Amino acid sequence: LGNLVHRVVSFTYKNFGAVPEGDIEEEVFAQIELTREEVISAMEEYEFKKLVDAVMKLAYFGNSFFQREEPWHLIKEGEKGRERCGGIVKNVLQIIKAVCILMEAVMPDKMAEVWSQLGMESDVHSVMLDELMMPIKSEVITVALTPNLPRLPVRARRTCLKSMIKAASKSTIPNARITHAVYGMVGSISITMKPLSTASSPSTAANPGNP
Repeated sequence: LGNLVHRVVSFTYKNFGAVPEGDIEEEVFAQIELTREEVISAMEEYEFKKLVDAVMKLAYFGNSFFQREEPWHLIKEGEKGRERCGGIVKNVLQIIKAVCILMEAVMPDKMAEVWSQLGMESDVHSVMLDELMMPIKSEVITVALTPNLPRLPVRARRTCLKSMIKAASKSTIPNARITHAVYGMVGSISITMKPLSTASSPSTAANPGNP
């Protein structure tokens, strides 16, 4: 996840200076929507590990998409290549945006940092899941090198987290979102629940290349 963010945001800043223009592809929206459904299901089942696994699978898809399209080659192929490159980059940034929203529950501080790197002016801690399907705007990116993101103590925290979610949510879990949870190698568990809209919307290891 850290590698995806660092490579793509750095590549974007170096070659475009902003989120480039382009349309989000159906393939990308479909994968984000699938992940959204898996995350909600994991919350309903109090399965913290399942939630994290679903989001990491989306990050892996973003890596694969970036690798498959090789934008570091496209950027050198004239105006049409640059345009296509911009579209690819915007799609992967859309995936990173979705990861920020879905992983904010687990790594609030780190996801807030990545959120700002995407040029987002809103507060990621208060963003609702409907924002997942809203195309990322073409805005200037504020870039700071992103270190590798810490591993999560999933197994050690799972039982306790499930109990806390159940106690905090009661019957609200189908229409709620975790806004704070365990993150980092060591730390206490803290969660709150917020309403969310569940209305649906239509619609691989990264190659470092030479960005």
